[in-house]
Amino acid sequence: MPFEKGKSGNPGGRPKVVGEVQVLARKYAPEAIETLRGIMENIDAPPAARISAAIALLDRGFGRPHQTSEVRTSYARKPLVERKTALKWVLRKAREGIQYDEHAEGHGDKLFAAVCNLGLEGIMSKRLTSAYKSGPSRTWIKVKNPKSPAASRAIDGTF
Repeated sequence: MPFEKGKSGNPGGRPKVVGEVQVLARKYAPEAIETLRGIMENIDAPPAARISAAIALLDRGFGRPHQTSEVRTSYARKPLVERKTALKWVLRKAREGIQYDEHAEGHGDKLFAAVCNLGLEGIMSKRLTSAYKSGPSRTWIKVKNPKSPAASRAIDGTF
């Protein structure tokens, strides 16, 4: 089947509507960003809406990778300390519900005890020099509070 100009998958060109959408996106981008920011910062908004707004803002600010290989060459390959610096800047104006946690070094047993006393889910321990890797890794460990509400829901199946 021969390619037709302007059809999907056609190396000869894209439909003209893409250009029209890009013009509209440029025109309304500031309003859209402010709307997303408002949702992200609204403590009465559902958590899923706040998270979606935050993701959309991050995608807008850093660009969403088009292919998995791009993730490996962008922030994913940078050490944790560099990724945390970028994240801290992105979250600098975030309100309750989304927060940046400073890196804590040493006294992990005391930190974990404090986390448990607060009823939090647990802690993640990562090497500052490690690159991002999806899934289990030798560069991080997750230590869960067995008495946290999240652990209780997982045990009784009400999560």
